[in-house]
Amino acid sequence: MSKNKRILDLIPKQFSRNTFVYFLIPLFLILLGDGIVAYIFPLVLGNHVSSNLIIGLIMSASSVTSIACDFLIPLVFPKYGWKFQLITGIILALTFPLITALGDTFSIVWLFLIASLMWGIYYEFIMFAQQSFVVEEEDQKHFSHDWSIVEILTNIVEVSAPIIGAFILIRGIVAYTSVTLVIEILALIFAILLVLVKRDVKMQKPKSQIKEYISFFKELKSWKILSKKVYIVLIMAVIVEMVSAGFLTFAGLYGEQLIGNPDWNWALITIATIPYMFGSIIIYRLNMKKGKKRLAQLSILTSGIILSLLFFFGGKLIPILVLIFISNLIMSLCWPLDDAIFSDLQKRLGKHGLHLIGLSQASYSIAYLVAPAFMGFLADRVGYNNSFAIIGVIAAVIGLILLIITPRKLRMPHKELDNIVTS
Repeated sequence: MSKNKRILDLIPKQFSRNTFVYFLIPLFLILLGDGIVAYIFPLVLGNHVSSNLIIGLIMSASSVTSIACDFLIPLVFPKYGWKFQLITGIILALTFPLITALGDTFSIVWLFLIASLMWGIYYEFIMFAQQSFVVEEEDQKHFSHDWSIVEILTNIVEVSAPIIGAFILIRGIVAYTSVTLVIEILALIFAILLVLVKRDVKMQKPKSQIKEYISFFKELKSWKILSKKVYIVLIMAVIVEMVSAGFLTFAGLYGEQLIGNPDWNWALITIATIPYMFGSIIIYRLNMKKGKKRLAQLSILTSGIILSLLFFFGGKLIPILVLIFISNLIMSLCWPLDDAIFSDLQKRLGKHGLHLIGLSQASYSIAYLVAPAFMGFLADRVGYNNSFAIIGVIAAVIGLILLIITPRKLRMPHKELDNIVTS
């Protein structure tokens, strides 16, 4: 009996149906490593840069490469599915803590800029891997269920990463670099094992492979056509990501100002992220098949109204924490709902679905391009508290408009996309 055959016999019979669970292991580890450095990065950068606007601009730089990847990944790698995307993303992720440590050690600001640019590249590969995996490996009726699980996993990371990050940050550069690298290397090992086993169990090409070559201008046309049909969902994704990006960028610095204790500076960002776990569990339990757009829009509106109340509680720790918790608890419903909506639309698009992944990820990247710089600009002028309140007002207004203008069903442009491919 061959060695490969013996190894194959060790694989559980139910493996092909449990692949989603195995996929979550490297995904959790790489997101944990990313979350730790994402918490540490603006705090470390703040030690070398005094302007919130500059901090925001450097953080926003990651979205420049993210948007480029959103466009180029479907163009350059149209035949590669979640396996390639996951492995590539994890390998590139190893550069982020290393470059950050070099910038911190030698106080070289442009190294932080390079780290931010690399951040945008590897993160998009991971996000493509998530979306591609769900569409290629899972049944459409489980999309809301699957994305709720992914969001719960992400929420666990968002709660635990700042606590771990704060603990190792006070212990110095070597500590936060080595811990992050160990976690990410473990992610790479588990990802490679998963890819090798999946290759043995299921010897076929990914469903989403596109045989035809897609030119630069054809991809632009595809995005233009798709954006006209799904712009409402894109706007929803942008506003939700803007709120999240604002907290991820400045909640640590806001916590430093508001709490003033290095051992507890993580408390504010943790209070901001814990609610997302409950929202994901709610959507997981509901496993919604209809009404996803309406519920997401109502959540954006209500969450924005509550966040805007920060105008009246500047400097008051307990009311601020309560308002942020409630606002983000309501907003937390949007993440799994938005992802499920995109997965539904991608499934309906068939072979053109890969373009929608790029377009949807670009919407998140645009939000992360705008939000940190905008928040930094506001924070330098009106402070962190009022900056978050202003973001809340913007979210409430957009949520109300979307509720009014959204049709019951979004029509997909199959014929127009087919014409681009054949032209």
